[in-house]
Amino acid sequence: MDSLASLYAVKHLSASEALLLLKYLHKWAVLYLDRLTPGLTSTPYILKYSRSVGIYVPSHRQVMDLIGHVLDAHFAHLSLLPSAHEVLGPLQEVIQKHVRVSTRMLPLIGPCTHILDNSTLPNPAASFSAHYSIELCTM
Repeated sequence: MDSLASLYAVKHLSASEALLLLKYLHKWAVLYLDRLTPGLTSTPYILKYSRSVGIYVPSHRQVMDLIGHVLDAHFAHLSLLPSAHEVLGPLQEVIQKHVRVSTRMLPLIGPCTHILDNSTLPNPAASFSAHYSIELCTM
């Protein structure tokens, strides 16, 4: 999904349409959060069933990107609507949980991109410089 195209499309939604889209995206964010954290065991089944039936299932990244686009385009309007507070509060909690889970998974980004690129393992002999030595001092 093109980021600029989705931002442009979301920008032209009315406040009520943006609120409905946020409710829909909130449900997907909760579903993906349950998939990332231990607990709900039916989540993978729901995702697999939805794809097998032919229902479009947005990816985790698409859900988070669209939530960001909707909030970027309509946050000022939505924050003034009393009905939007029922959606924005729980959405904030879910996003905070996503950030906590993502922060814990951040150290894995290097090895994961290395594996996805099908890169070879580094040569241990080549990783040390001949100009420096490693010395351990015990105090």
